[in-house]
Amino acid sequence: MRIFLIDYENVNSFGLAGISRLDAEDRVVLFYSQSANTLNFEILDEIMQSPVRTEKVNLNQSGRNALDFQLVTYLGYLIAKQSADDFYIISRDMGYVATQQFCKKMLGVKVQIKPSIRDALADKTSVPVKKMTVSQPVMLQQPAPVEGKSGKKKSQKKQPKQIMVQTKQTVPTVKTIRKLLLEIDPEIQTNRVKDIIQCMTDSESTAEFHNTLQRQFGGEDATDYYRGLKKFFADLQGSEK
Repeated sequence: MRIFLIDYENVNSFGLAGISRLDAEDRVVLFYSQSANTLNFEILDEIMQSPVRTEKVNLNQSGRNALDFQLVTYLGYLIAKQSADDFYIISRDMGYVATQQFCKKMLGVKVQIKPSIRDALADKTSVPVKKMTVSQPVMLQQPAPVEGKSGKKKSQKKQPKQIMVQTKQTVPTVKTIRKLLLEIDPEIQTNRVKDIIQCMTDSESTAEFHNTLQRQFGGEDATDYYRGLKKFFADLQGSEK
């Protein structure tokens, strides 16, 4: 069973995208407040098609991060009950990373943070990241002239031309891209770097790369990542800069 805890103040209807693809034994717990209590019709249709009954937790108390605290408290309760195989926090709020790290270090439980249920279901962290390659020309030199018994070099009728052979050089993807991303966000997490790399490998053009980042991260983060990696992505893909 998988449990999805929805930070509805943060993701709104977008966070529930993909709910119709869940199994009957999965659980969805939606944390919402009066400032975030609307639902668009497209997601409403998905909820009605889903075999999962969405549980709702209304935040009655106001205050900074009040909903976050309730969500994390309930997460701890569920982990203590050992009630699921996989735990997901559906939010773009990277403040949950501290909770994620605590659960892994102190409880030995993996908690994943995703911007939507759809992204959680499409999670490819268990699949090795495809390595990007670039062509590097290598010069193959012809053998040097052989000296005869007299000590003189034997003449050759024709000077052989240098041969150009294209070989593949593997780019250290994670290391290289992480270095670029650290210039954009010095506190970026390794998991997010891998997600961004996955966006790159899944995209065939800069436009598709931009749209994939927007779906995955949204807002200013996606824009910053795209601007910082656009040239690098175009060079690797052989696209127009």
